[in-house]
Amino acid sequence: MPPDWRDALPGIDSAEFTHRIAEILNTSRSGRMAAQTFVLDDDIDPSNDDDLLCALATSTTRCPAPGHGRLAHASFARACPAEIRRRVLARWDG
Repeated sequence: MPPDWRDALPGIDSAEFTHRIAEILNTSRSGRMAAQTFVLDDDIDPSNDDDLLCALATSTTRCPAPGHGRLAHASFARACPAEIRRRVLARWDG
């Protein structure tokens, strides 16, 4: 999602926004067939395994805005301390 979606939809919080997305998906055939849907901010690259895994591991139903409990760029490279990244990557390929 673009970082300014809260400005574009005043008065809509994360829970309401995701509820609206779910309503749209539930009215479409392809949306009803999807087992899960992930809504990501635009700082998460879904084609980047590190970004996606970090986002999924740290996701919540109600995502706070950047600066209000969520890092501006919540990616594995930026959100995880260097020592944790090193240990994860050392074990990644076994």
